Amino acid sequence: STAVGQYDLMALFVERAVKSIRADGRIALILPDRWFLNRNDEPLRRFVDGRVALEQVVRLGEGRFAGVTMPAALCVWTTGRTVTELRVSEGLDGEGRSLDPRVFGAWDEARIPVHLTRAECALAARSLGRPGVRLGDRVYHGRGVEIGRRSVWLRSSAGQETAPIRFGEDVDR
Repeated sequence: STAVGQYDLMALFVERAVKSIRADGRIALILPDRWFLNRNDEPLRRFVDGRVALEQVVRLGEGRFAGVTMPAALCVWTTGRTVTELRVSEGLDGEGRSLDPRVFGAWDEARIPVHLTRAECALAARSLGRPGVRLGDRVYHGRGVEIGRRSVWLRSSAGQETAPIRFGEDVDR
């Protein structure tokens, strides 16, 4: 059901694994780290969310597999019980943190922001259900300037008919 339009074969693999899990089972898959936030993976996140509960993520980073530069993550899902905390760690030996999965329901496109720190999750939890101004209402954000690329044709200050550009390396949380 996730194979619509342009899709990644990874989605079909995950879909089959999720459909195969027992009623009281658990599955663990190593996936590209991008699936948590990538807009194109929204159908897969929605499919998974309605069927299994994500209980653990180990962000493995880049270079775990020969010839593969894409960051990877180990994801563990369970069925048959309620998950009240998502355990996230950076690397196999990295310090872990627990995140409240209810916070993720507030994110657009069913994104799963496993990159958040405990403090950031606490801030997000406090703001749940409270009206606020969306980032998109304050700024235009889009892709165009690739990571690490600057050019004499791009300016960080506004001109007569232009808006200022902030490069990715100039912005942090």
